[in-house]
Amino acid sequence: MQVPLCAFAGQPATAEPGPTLDTFQFSEPRVVLTHTSAIGIAGWLPDDQRLLITKDIPGTNRQAVETVNTQTGEELSMLNASR
Repeated sequence: MQVPLCAFAGQPATAEPGPTLDTFQFSEPRVVLTHTSAIGIAGWLPDDQRLLITKDIPGTNRQAVETVNTQTGEELSMLNASR
């Protein structure tokens, strides 16, 4: 049985330019977290203030999973695991 080919009857969308960078306000960059080993960012949490991160634990073959509040700097350990 052959699958029929797709037929696109509509017109392609026109690419409208988005807003320019001068319409946004950027704050000065600031350090919110430092660590002596590798840090991996897994993603933003739904509150848009905390990051889910992994940190290598120096001198071991382990990682820590933590959340970091980018507003307050508060770190909360979730898990320490072997790789």
